[in-house]
Amino acid sequence: MVASGSAVTAVRTMRRKSSTAKKAAGGRRKSGAATSDTGTKTEVVSTPCATGPAEEGPICYNYLLCPGNNSRVILAVMRRRPWFSCVGKNEKLGSPAVNVVWEMWRSLPRRAATPVNSYCALNHLDGNRQLVSKKNLWKNLARHCAKTGEGDLNQLVPPTFLLKGRGASGAGEGDAERVRFKKYLDTASPTMENCYGLEMPDVGASELAEFVQEEEEEDEVNEEDAEGDGGDGDGDGDGEEAKVEAPPTETPAAEVKATKNASGKNDCETGALWIVKPAASTNRGCGIQVCEGYDQVIQAVTTQSKSKLNNKLTKKHGWVVQKYLERPYLIHSRKFDLRVYVLFTVNPSKKAERPVSTYMYDEFYVRTSGVAYNVGRKGLKNPMMHLTNDAIQKKVKANYGKHEDANKLSMKQFGEYLAEHSGVAGDYIETVMRPQIQGMVRVAARGVEKKVNPKGRKHGFELMGWDFMIDESLKPWLLEVNSNPCLEQPCLLLERLVSEVVESSFQLGVDKFFPPPKVLTKRSETAVEEIKGCVNQFIF
Repeated sequence: MVASGSAVTAVRTMRRKSSTAKKAAGGRRKSGAATSDTGTKTEVVSTPCATGPAEEGPICYNYLLCPGNNSRVILAVMRRRPWFSCVGKNEKLGSPAVNVVWEMWRSLPRRAATPVNSYCALNHLDGNRQLVSKKNLWKNLARHCAKTGEGDLNQLVPPTFLLKGRGASGAGEGDAERVRFKKYLDTASPTMENCYGLEMPDVGASELAEFVQEEEEEDEVNEEDAEGDGGDGDGDGDGEEAKVEAPPTETPAAEVKATKNASGKNDCETGALWIVKPAASTNRGCGIQVCEGYDQVIQAVTTQSKSKLNNKLTKKHGWVVQKYLERPYLIHSRKFDLRVYVLFTVNPSKKAERPVSTYMYDEFYVRTSGVAYNVGRKGLKNPMMHLTNDAIQKKVKANYGKHEDANKLSMKQFGEYLAEHSGVAGDYIETVMRPQIQGMVRVAARGVEKKVNPKGRKHGFELMGWDFMIDESLKPWLLEVNSNPCLEQPCLLLERLVSEVVESSFQLGVDKFFPPPKVLTKRSETAVEEIKGCVNQFIF
């Protein structure tokens, strides 16, 4: 990981070797002159641009790179574009000299200081909380499915309830969502026929519809509520797209062999397990618990936390209580999830059919647990078994990397495992699973596309990490969305994949807003050809 000072210094050193090059205020070049990477002083026809694409000049734009989450991979992408220059970390918030900002978390002060019409692209969208907040993700899916009929909520995410936290107004036995949760449990019957261990009763449907209607009146785009919402720290076509089809809801049974789950001693009641998560402002698995039955769930959401911040946030935002997938598909008896990259880019044109475009990267990767899956009571308190992000898995060094390099598998390796152990076709992921995931992403994106850029900024983009779990019938389920997906590169797979994803993200989210100058230096001509040679694998 490159610290801010060293990252900025590296760029300055590379681009300002000439002894005559001097800094302007905040680390910017004085207009009129610049220094190339070779140290040769060059006359600049256009100063750093604050209004639109510059016609000519070796340096046209400025970028600000904040530290954290392997920022060196961003630095490498920006260095590939010699028409960009790095500014210092002390650059004034909202400075018109900054054209691109990359930071780990959405900064409210920066947004407040950056006019919506400014020629600046921020790498987090103003309304990203509509997706990365676990509570908002479910509410927006519920609304969208209820209003449009596009997609079946019960086939997108596990059964979900939003319970109020300790000390919140209306919390207690009379909480409408708690009543709906209790009614669901009282009516559901244990079964071995699905991944939840419970029949899927349509109980509480009227209460859910009423809840969704009430939530319509709430203003979800409340910037004052954004207290560091992030995600896992370990992040559509244009106007020509055809009518959206709902995602496939079932995996063809004929293609899937029964998968034996090595689940160990199971002394929990079938269908009794629920996963409880803070509804907002959490990442890296913080605050997540697996509970057995109604009483344990209520105890989890009403017990005082040791963290004052967690108490404050759960009092304000509450808890997401979601049915635990008791029968997941396993890789060598261990749990895993899929990390899928999704990119949002702003469409500034008023003629655009959609306010944002959504792209899914066509290659995902697998994050595995280092320990065998066990649904017994002894395993409930072991986060290593249930959560696959690196922040959790790295805590036990003896298990991290024991089975797979950095606990990661490529999409190709996963496909080979499926073909060998489940009898599906070799192209099953490309022809069945990935289209299912793509359809689910499309439905979720449609539900928030008018909310993620509420102020109508003219430029902007965001790379997010979407997490899916696969049940034993090979059906994917959406778990959560992260605004700060891990860009670390602990293995050869991620050294390649992360670099490719970031480069492709900048091609779609930055280059279209900040193209190279029309008059190119020889070095810029080479850079343009190099960028053209980078295959962009984002789809729709």
